[in-house]
Amino acid sequence: MTRSGTTNTWILNPDESLAGNTKYTATLASGITDAAGNPLAPVSWSFTTGP
Repeated sequence: MTRSGTTNTWILNPDESLAGNTKYTATLASGITDAAGNPLAPVSWSFTTGP
């Protein structure tokens, strides 16, 4: 993942192409902190690619 400039937008850019019509799950694990050192809660989300 990369950050878009100074915004709070992050871009998921996998090393390989994603298969079409496939459900993927992205997970941010524990141990991530914000700029002030506050821990972020683990979170997961899913998305499905188009054909």
